[in-house]
Amino acid sequence: MGWIDSPAASGAIVIAVETGILHCVKAKAQAIMDLIPCDVVSSQILVQTAITATRLNTDINVVHAATTTKNPVRVIEIREHMVKYAELYPWYQQMA
Repeated sequence: MGWIDSPAASGAIVIAVETGILHCVKAKAQAIMDLIPCDVVSSQILVQTAITATRLNTDINVVHAATTTKNPVRVIEIREHMVKYAELYPWYQQMA
């Protein structure tokens, strides 16, 4: 059904909203959320591990996996997607 399979990070908010526990989240509608799929992060870890293994330099290289500049998503868009998803797949049906 989706990517969220545990109540961690943003998954906790989605689960709380979907189950009706959370009714309001204070946020600026146009604020950009940096949500990134776990497979993108995993891929970056593997790539950076390979790059680091081939270097003779022992300096630490800090790499950030983020989507804010290439694929920004605003709070209002997340809300719209959550509402649409909840209408298509009500939580109580998933529990059965």
